[in-house]
Formats: sequence, structure tokens, C-alpha cells
Amino acid sequence: MRLRTDRIPIREKGADEGKIPKVRAGVAKVRTAKRSNTRGKPRVWALGLGLILFFLGTGLFIFWDWGLSWWDEFRAEPIPPEAILPGEDFVVEMTGAEDLKMIWIEPGAFTMGSPVDEQGRWSDEGPQTRVRITRGFWIGKYPVTQEQWEAVMGSNPSRFEESGANAPVDYVSWEEAMRFSRILTNRYQAVERLPLDYVFTLPTEAQWEYACRAGTQTRFNTGDNIMDLERAGWYRSNSRGRTHPVGQKRPNEWGLYDMHGNVREWTRSWLGRYPGGTVSDFNGPAGGVVRVNRGGSWSITGQFCRAAYRHGNEPSFRYDNLGFRLALAPVF
Repeated sequence: MRLRTDRIPIREKGADEGKIPKVRAGVAKVRTAKRSNTRGKPRVWALGLGLILFFLGTGLFIFWDWGLSWWDEFRAEPIPPEAILPGEDFVVEMTGAEDLKMIWIEPGAFTMGSPVDEQGRWSDEGPQTRVRITRGFWIGKYPVTQEQWEAVMGSNPSRFEESGANAPVDYVSWEEAMRFSRILTNRYQAVERLPLDYVFTLPTEAQWEYACRAGTQTRFNTGDNIMDLERAGWYRSNSRGRTHPVGQKRPNEWGLYDMHGNVREWTRSWLGRYPGGTVSDFNGPAGGVVRVNRGGSWSITGQFCRAAYRHGNEPSFRYDNLGFRLALAPVF
């Protein structure tokens, strides 16, 4: 179709008012032709915009995933600047929960395991081994409580919430307990409060028994008889089928509570045979299937609450009689 130009007057620059402007034929054709050449550009822009949105979305996903990890590691309470010094007790400050009290344990030596004639003994408690603890460490005065767990992790997994916020956290796996420990390590390392080579972790099996015995070699750290256990821990005969707030029973000589009852406690070690003889800083085998947990619990009988009794579960295992006690210990 032929384009008409006689009705599209274009005023020349400098034309006087009232005069009939001269029309430059063909100009409208050129401009119309230029406009027609842009019809393919929206498709190019749409493709470019799609690529931009794709890469932007991918970047946001990566940033979001990293941000959640960062928030998980560094959320919660501020930490005061004082350094933690070997030889002194200290507290892990908590927001919205009672501070987590840590007791310093001096280096020393003890006999790990039980003699062959101990009442209730199991064969994996031998051969008795003399263990030297060459470096001191800290261990929780009490098991980690429900409110302390929630202050760090943001939720409470316990099956015994009715026992109260100051009851030990239960239904926690080894993996989750180690994650709790790593979060605290990251916070304290960020402000350079930890002693060199020390991290928050679980105690090794040897550290746990050393701290539990507190210099004793009896079945319980309060003595050999079942009445001695009554004074030290919550177990099947006195627990009424549930956990109880920490610190209600008698502590051992080093001021540690609930090591013979309430909940069993995860350790860092894999379950394995004792070497016998004399060793330093025994930590069990380098690998394995189950992690050791120690101490008695509200659900078991007295023979399973002894200082030497050993139990093991897979790292992902959870149960309502299983919790943990925090340690601040050297990395081996």
C-alpha cells in the first residue's frame, strides 16, 4: 500500500507563522521504516531479562542458604570479652536461660573400668586400664537443660517437657549434641575467648569416667550400696518414670551432679575394647558403629548406673532417657 504524505506537514525550521509550510515528502516514510525495525527487540530484551532473573534467583538461593548457616552458628546471646583461663571455673552465658556452669578438672590419673568381682559388672568394662589425663578440661556441673538447649538451638525436643525447663534435655542424638557444641565453639572463637586448642565438645569416655569418679573406685561415686545410689541419682526405683530438675541429688567430690541418673550422657568416643596397662588420654578406637553413652537414667535399674557401666548407640539415635553434658576440652 502506498503511504500518503500530503497530510503530514512538517514545519521547516524558521518558517513564519501563517505561511503554508513546505512539506518534505518521504520523511514520514523514513521514520515509519525506522519504527518498523524495532519489532524484534522486545524478544531480545525478554531473553536478557530472563537470564538476569535466573542468575539473580540462583545467587539469592546460595546467599539464603549461606545466611541460614551463618545465623545458625552465630545467633543468640552476646559474649563478654573475658578470656577463659585454665584452673578456673566459668559460665557459658545464656539469654533466656540459666547460665551453663563449667567446672575445671585438673589433670591426673585413674583406673578405668571395673574389677572382675564388681557386682553387676559386664565384660566390656575390662580389662581395667590405668589412664593418665595429661591436660585439664572443663565439664558441665549439670547435664545440659531444656532451657539451655532451647536458648542455643531454638526449640526443645524433650519428651519430658512437663519436668520443667531446668530438667535435662532428652531425646537428643550424638550428632545434635555435637552441633550444639560447635555453635558455642564458633561464638567463643569469634571473640577469642577460648584457650589455645580447646573447643566445646562432648567429653571422651575416659574424661567422663575420670570426672564421675572424682578420685573414687567404688561402684558409685557415693559408695558401693544401692542406698548410696539413692543419694546420687534418679533411676527406675525413685524417678516415678520421668526426669527431674538437675542438681537435686548429692554431687560428687568435684561438685558434679546427676552423673548416676536422670539421663544417660553421650560421650565423644566410639565404643571399643580397653587396651589394658597404662595409657595417656584414652579416647577409644579411631572409628566404629556406635558412640558411647555413660551414667544412669530415670528408666534403668541400679546396676546400669555404675561409674564403670558402658552403653552405646548409633550417632543418630534419640531416646527419652538420653541427653548429654558439655565439655570444653583440648583437641586430640
